[in-house]
Amino acid sequence: MPRSNYRDPMLEQRWRRLLRRWERSTRSVRDFCTDHAVSEASFYAWRRELAVRDRERATAAATAPEPAAATPALIPVRVIATTPLEVVLPGGLVVRVPGGADPAAVAQLVAALRAAPC
Repeated sequence: MPRSNYRDPMLEQRWRRLLRRWERSTRSVRDFCTDHAVSEASFYAWRRELAVRDRERATAAATAPEPAAATPALIPVRVIATTPLEVVLPGGLVVRVPGGADPAAVAQLVAALRAAPC
């Protein structure tokens, strides 16, 4: 029967905990396995398997492409005339606009501030 690719995360966590406990102990593998009611064969198989998984994760992380920097986008909003508006631009610049301000003027101001370095 072909081997399943399913990995039980709870089982993996259990074995990771057991292996960490063994590493901190002064017990031999045989004594540790006897104390924890696990077979030595399972102990060695899981130790080997988890080492392989850790290497795979490290390799995948090292070869993963850098995520593309997200380009901030302006989104359309509906401004209620009496409510003051606060626009936070990339880089932390904050523009406070009084309620009732001309939307076209605010859009021009924001576009100019985004284009000019501060």
